[in-house]
Amino acid sequence: MRKMYVDAEKVSKDWGVSKPKAYKMIKESNERMLKDNPNLIVIAGKMNRKFCLRSISRREKVTHQAISGRRDRILEKLRKILEDKI
Repeated sequence: MRKMYVDAEKVSKDWGVSKPKAYKMIKESNERMLKDNPNLIVIAGKMNRKFCLRSISRREKVTHQAISGRRDRILEKLRKILEDKI
């Protein structure tokens, strides 16, 4: 049976952050979840697995988009530099 909650160690490993930062992220996500639905039960130091996975997939999508955008801007600058030299 899969666990419903993940701890700071798992969050730290998945997100590539320190354990204190993972605890802070867990606290913030629990506060967001409670804000959206005050009837939820949250456990200090634990994050809902589904919420964690959604957050990770959103983060990866945003990171990928940011990298693609930066890459395009860098390539455009290089093209302009090369055009000026030719």
